[in-house]
Amino acid sequence: MKKIVLLISIVFLFNSCSSDDNNVRVHYAMLPVISAVVPDSFTYGETYAIKMTYYAPTTCHAFDGVYHDKVLDTRTFAIQSVVYELDNCMPNVMGNYAEAVLNLKIDSHDMYYLKFWNGNGPGGEGLFLEYEIPVN
Repeated sequence: MKKIVLLISIVFLFNSCSSDDNNVRVHYAMLPVISAVVPDSFTYGETYAIKMTYYAPTTCHAFDGVYHDKVLDTRTFAIQSVVYELDNCMPNVMGNYAEAVLNLKIDSHDMYYLKFWNGNGPGGEGLFLEYEIPVN
């Protein structure tokens, strides 16, 4: 878990900047997963669509994929976003949530431990939505 928190911290600390043809500066940020819809059990060899709900704080945050880390039987996820550094960024209305779908192939007969990054606590420690899902 410390490795995950360190990775997320590095992403926030070292916002990599790039420019495109229009010289728009961007950086990348992880967004917390507000909720996830997971099944009660998995079947070995099947692929499951895991729906995640997240909140982008401004209109300049755009979905850029799902962060996925696999350590033994634990899978950790977060929403990756690209943030366009524009002057006309507006705060998103709270409650204006977005959804992302992750297709998870079940390749192990062992119990799956799914962790969805839900932000950082007051001490900087990672907070997670956690699920234990058996494999049939």
